[in-house]
Amino acid sequence: MKKVLILSFAFVFVAFMATAQKNNSDVNSTGNYNGVTVDQIGSDNDTDVNQIGDSNTADSDQMGSTNIATIDQMGDNGAGSGLGNYATNYQDGDGNNSSQLQNGDYNNQWSGQEGNGNTNIQQQGVGYAEYNYQGNHQLGDGNTSEQQQRFDNNYQFNDQHGVGNTTYQWTSSGPDGAGGSWAENYSYGDGNTTTQVQNGVGDHAYTYQSGDANMSDIYQDGDTNDAHDNQYGDMNTATTSQVGNDHNSYNYQSGDMNTATITQDGTDHFSTSDQIGNGNTNTVNQSDL
Repeated sequence: MKKVLILSFAFVFVAFMATAQKNNSDVNSTGNYNGVTVDQIGSDNDTDVNQIGDSNTADSDQMGSTNIATIDQMGDNGAGSGLGNYATNYQDGDGNNSSQLQNGDYNNQWSGQEGNGNTNIQQQGVGYAEYNYQGNHQLGDGNTSEQQQRFDNNYQFNDQHGVGNTTYQWTSSGPDGAGGSWAENYSYGDGNTTTQVQNGVGDHAYTYQSGDANMSDIYQDGDTNDAHDNQYGDMNTATTSQVGNDHNSYNYQSGDMNTATITQDGTDHFSTSDQIGNGNTNTVNQSDL
C-alpha cells in the first residue's frame, strides 16, 4: 500500500508541473528601478512585457486559458524619458486579449477582463505624452474596447457588461502640460456601440447605455465642449457633432428605436434632446451666422 501511495503522488506532481509549464512569460526591462510582476494560473496563457526607462511598473495577472497580454512602456520625450509609467492587466477567463502601450512619462493604464473572448487595446502617446490615465473593464463575452490618447493630462474610462459590446475612444489635447480632455463610457447590455472622438483641450464626452443594440457617436473638435448621451432601452441611436468651442449637448432616450442627431458649429451653442417612448426622431442643427 505504501508503494502505491508514493507512485500516485508522483504522478499527480508530474501532471501539475506539465500543466503549469504551458504558460509563457517574456519580460524585458532596460533602465533603473523598473518593476514587473506576472502571475499566471491555468494553461496556454502568454504575457510579454517590455520597459525602457526608469521607475516603470507593470503588473499582469491571468487566470484561465489562452489569454494574451502585451505591455510596452518606453520613453519618447527625448533623453531621460520613460519615467514613472504604470500598467496593470487582469484577465479571468479564456481567450481574452489585452494590448497596452505607453510612450512618455507618468502615464497610467488599467485593464480588467472577466469572461471569454474579450479584446482590449490601450495606447497613450505617439511622441510626447504625460500624466494620462486609461481604464477599461469588460465583464462578459466577446466585448471589444480600443482607447487612444495623445499628448498630456487626458482621462478615459470604459466599463462594459454583457455580450458583444464595442467601444472606441480617441482623445487628443496638446503638448507641454496642456489641459487634457475627459471621456467616459458605461454600457450594460448586449450589442451596444459607443464611439467618442475628441480633439481639443477641456472637452468632455459621456455615454451611458442600458439595454441592447444602442449606438452612441460623439465627435468634438475644439475646446471646452461637453456632450452627454443617456440611452435606456433597445436600438436607440444618438449622433452628436460639435465643432468649435464652448458647446453643450445633452441627449436622453428612454424607449426603443429612437433617433437623435445634434450638430453644433461655431461658439457657445446649447442643446437638450429628450425622447420618451418608441420610434421618435429629433434633429438639431445650430451654427453661427
